Amino acid sequence: YPYGCLEQTTSSGFPQLFVKNLLPMDAEQKREVESNIKATLDKLKTFQLGNGSFSYWPGQSSYDSWGNNYAGHFILEAEKQGYTLPINMKKRWLKGQKRLAKEWIPKGYENERYRYFRNRGWELTQAYR
Repeated sequence: YPYGCLEQTTSSGFPQLFVKNLLPMDAEQKREVESNIKATLDKLKTFQLGNGSFSYWPGQSSYDSWGNNYAGHFILEAEKQGYTLPINMKKRWLKGQKRLAKEWIPKGYENERYRYFRNRGWELTQAYR
């Protein structure tokens, strides 16, 4: 992917977690897949904020709700497959996810800010979280 936002970075690594289960691969192809997954994890470090969430672009100061969930999903799946995660990446992300889940306000809340987010799939983002 040419631009390298959070979604593109995660999307480039995610299918590689499972390709070895779908296709026969020689040793070189397996090494390349492993290298790509490790590179994805390393690049995700550049998106992680101090609060554990992931921004949409490196250097941004705010997180992207859906992308944050998606990147976290990738790191959980990578860990399940035995990949070593960057130090504290998962711990920080989980702490942030717990905080965000507690801050979520269900449908019907009358605050304009939350109505805005709710109308853009906020419930789906919370469910994915």
